[in-house]
Amino acid sequence: MATILSFPSNTIQLWQYHVANPISIAEQHYSALPQHEQLHAAAFADPLHRAQFILCRQFLREKLATFIPTKPSHIPIILSPTGKPSIRESNIQFNQSHRTNSQTGMLALFAISGDGQVGIDIDNTTLPINFDRIIEDQFTNTEQQSLLQLSPELRRASFFKMWTQKEAYLKCLGTGLSQALNTFEIPTTGSHALPKSIETSSPLLINNIRIHSWQVDECHVGSLAYISPVECDIKYHIIRI
Repeated sequence: MATILSFPSNTIQLWQYHVANPISIAEQHYSALPQHEQLHAAAFADPLHRAQFILCRQFLREKLATFIPTKPSHIPIILSPTGKPSIRESNIQFNQSHRTNSQTGMLALFAISGDGQVGIDIDNTTLPINFDRIIEDQFTNTEQQSLLQLSPELRRASFFKMWTQKEAYLKCLGTGLSQALNTFEIPTTGSHALPKSIETSSPLLINNIRIHSWQVDECHVGSLAYISPVECDIKYHIIRI
C-alpha cells in the first residue's frame, strides 16, 4: 500500500480551479504527465478537449502528491471497470468534474478524502437543453411530479441542482451512469435556492451518503457526495489561473 502523509480524519479537501485560457497553458503541463497519459492526450482531435484532459490530470496529480510522497507522474492512477479512477493500493479516494468552453475557459472541481469514497459533479445551468424531456426520462415519478409543480425558472434551477446531486451520488458509489438516475430518489422538499458557498450548505442524507450542493458561480452549480456516518469538515480552496 502506498505511504500516505498526514490526512485529517473526517476531512475532505476540495479544490476549485478557474483557468481562463486552458489551451494556452496546457502545453507547459504536457511533459509532466506519465507517458501513457501523454499518448491519451495526443489522441484528442479537439485542442480544447486535449487541454482539458492535460490540465485536469496534472492538477489532480499535483494535489494527490501533497498526500502521497512521490512525484506526481509516479502516482499509479487506475480505472475501475465502470471508469472511476483510484490509486493502486492506497486509502486515498478522489473524484473530479469539469466544464470547459472557448468563451469562459475551464472550471474544474477536485475532491480528495482519506476516509472513504467521494463523488463530485459540476454543471453549466445556461446550457440550451430540453431539461423537461430529461426529467421525464431520467427522474422518478415523485421527482417529476414535484418539479412539474414549479414555475419554468424554478424548475430549471431545481433540475440542475438535482442532476448534479444524482451524478455525484453515483460517482461516489463508483457506478457512474451504468446505474440509471431514476433508480434512486432525491428529496425535493425545502428551498430551491442554493447557498453561495459549500461551507453554508446543509447536506442531504441518502443511504448513508451525504450530498452538499452549492452555487459555484453565476453559471454553474456543484454537488459533493461522500460516504460517512458523520458530516465531514470540507476544506475549500479556490485557484485562478
